[in-house]
Amino acid sequence: MIDFQVPLIHNVNLFTHNKVSLSGLSTDQSDTILARPSGLPRTPARFRTEIGLLFLIASLIGFTIIQPLRAFSGPYLASPIFSYEIDGWITFLLIALSSIGGLLIVSGRKPFGPVHSQQSSIGFLMVAATALFGFVLIPYIVLPVSAGGIPWYVSTTILSIAETAVAIIGIVFLTYSIQSPKGKTLLWLGAIVGLAVAIAFDSQNLRLFPYYPAIIQRVIFSLQAVETGLFAASFLALWARVSRNSYPLLDTHPVS
Repeated sequence: MIDFQVPLIHNVNLFTHNKVSLSGLSTDQSDTILARPSGLPRTPARFRTEIGLLFLIASLIGFTIIQPLRAFSGPYLASPIFSYEIDGWITFLLIALSSIGGLLIVSGRKPFGPVHSQQSSIGFLMVAATALFGFVLIPYIVLPVSAGGIPWYVSTTILSIAETAVAIIGIVFLTYSIQSPKGKTLLWLGAIVGLAVAIAFDSQNLRLFPYYPAIIQRVIFSLQAVETGLFAASFLALWARVSRNSYPLLDTHPVS
């Protein structure tokens, strides 16, 4: 068991050349243009995007539910919901759902234009790269850096926060170009909360100040539910727009 007073190393575990110029329009007018149906037929690619969004929403809602349960489930920060085996299987299932959802969104990206095609691919690769980094590569980076004179807890903390930041930006990129203004706001709010939680929790390991009291650590750890809830809300709003065939198709050219 892990002593609660010793925090875990933590991983906070998506423009131009418009067809219609929006300059000079009010926010309400811009929203009206963005919501105008494009009349795109229900192609297999568009259907894959809808299903992919539902997979992501289900995964994020699951994480939103279990994160507070993990934070307050017992005397230790690493306490599982039921048992370590069940908790592990729940986490694996939710990660699998989000991975499948991301793949479906990327595979159905083409009807939404080149900007979305480019950004969704980059976003998915960023998230996949951070997962590979966290599970496979980080031991081979931390040890040499530590041997070079940087304490292991400093290098691990910096890498953990950087990994979280890259993963969050990847999630934002995954659907950013086809989100409504409100959906984009939800994405950035989720990103800000996620990065703030990572910094607040992981920075304890730098040993610049005393560790937080147990209840403060639990509260910070549970706030990941706010991040995943905001992301789920943004993807749900986008799913509603895609299913109504009223998503924006204004930004059709990558930035040069």
